[in-house]
Amino acid sequence: MEFNTIVLGIIALIMWSFIWLHASRGPLGWISPISLFAMGVLIFYIIPPLYWQFRPWNYWVPPYFEGLPLVLIGAIVLGLPFMFVKLRRARHGKVSCEIMDFQVGRFGSGLWLCVLPVLAGLGWKIHLLILGYQSRLARTAPVLFGSKSLAFLIGNIGYYYFPFYFALAILGNKRQRWVGILLWICDGIFQMYTLHRHAMLFFVFRSLVFITILGFKMSRKQWVGMAFFGIFVIAIIGKTPHLAYQAVTIEMPYLTPVQVVQIVGKTTGSFLASGTNDEEFFLFKAVDDTMFRLYDARSASAVMMDVPNVIPYHYGVTFLQIFYAPIPRYFWPDKPSLGDIHMVTTLVMPDDSGINPTGTIAELYMNGNFIFVFFGGAICFMICRWIERVLLRKELNQYILLCVYPIMTQWIIGANYNLTQRLSEGLRIVIFIWLFWLFIRFIRGRWIVRFPNRVKAFSQGIVIPIGD
Repeated sequence: MEFNTIVLGIIALIMWSFIWLHASRGPLGWISPISLFAMGVLIFYIIPPLYWQFRPWNYWVPPYFEGLPLVLIGAIVLGLPFMFVKLRRARHGKVSCEIMDFQVGRFGSGLWLCVLPVLAGLGWKIHLLILGYQSRLARTAPVLFGSKSLAFLIGNIGYYYFPFYFALAILGNKRQRWVGILLWICDGIFQMYTLHRHAMLFFVFRSLVFITILGFKMSRKQWVGMAFFGIFVIAIIGKTPHLAYQAVTIEMPYLTPVQVVQIVGKTTGSFLASGTNDEEFFLFKAVDDTMFRLYDARSASAVMMDVPNVIPYHYGVTFLQIFYAPIPRYFWPDKPSLGDIHMVTTLVMPDDSGINPTGTIAELYMNGNFIFVFFGGAICFMICRWIERVLLRKELNQYILLCVYPIMTQWIIGANYNLTQRLSEGLRIVIFIWLFWLFIRFIRGRWIVRFPNRVKAFSQGIVIPIGD
């Protein structure tokens, strides 16, 4: 237990908790960009380091506690711009149909075209699953017509198809909404079938953001249930790869639905059996494993305490990749990889297997000490405020932003991603929003979309679509 780490951790915890609480009281509630950004810093950089000051470290990898004071100072400095600027104090309450006006059933039969990108996205993911992309079974990049770059380019549909079934679910007529909800449910079942923690958690997270925008309010019991689901996915689903490796064969490199159920059951049973004594109660073990997986301050600590002795200052060079990141590698095969920023952790974490995330704070720090961290925080704050203002501008086509925003939240909350990675993904999202905007206007058959009537949809939730 380090006194400096605890003091700095408490200061950072109070600061970012205040930022989160203040932002969550705005018209967008907990799904506002600033609220999500604060949640990311708390989840990955503040809460786990504090947790491990009071729990024994029983894992085979080094904890790198020595650099935690630098990480927590970085978290504090990152939050200063958020504290300096007086956040707009909006009325209490969550976002509802009063903010997002849905144009229900006015897109005609053209909205059925939304089914095509969804089927294409699910088809690509099924193709990957057949190749073995399930429960970390596959380790090689997919190839399409002999090209990895082309496979990566086409594979983007597997990330950007979600807004299309969201559009069906809220903008279509009664039949289209039912199809949209059915595709939504099918996608959720498929994400669970993959046994990928990341895919499972972010599907649930995207869905929570979406239904919150629709006006659905989660109860405390439901939030507790979501917390236990997150612990289950991180702590138990994360232990399925070993059994999965034993179950697959070269002829059939993926798991059947029956095998998935059996493996999850065996993993859960062995996990519960390992925590039957008082010293290692299974719930404590589950929380420990969850905090271990969320403890990305570990790699940030290893990086920051070795700057500039092992890792030299980059003075903004890492951010140059933002300008060419949107260019597909298929058209520029020699394009530098964003993964180079991740690779710096291998220089200072030799006892680890794989590549650990550098993260936003560590990347900013290695570019120029805490000065870069401060200005990086200012940039993040301005971007979050800009996104929130765009979402609340009623003269825009809000239904487009409504459908796309759930996938934006992934890089907003992802503090463990490099800032370069987050900004690059933000540029891709801007391009996608423009294409989605053209798509919606195309299916309307006009370039100027105007709706004289405002319809409040799904006022009672999303379980049963309203009638025409």
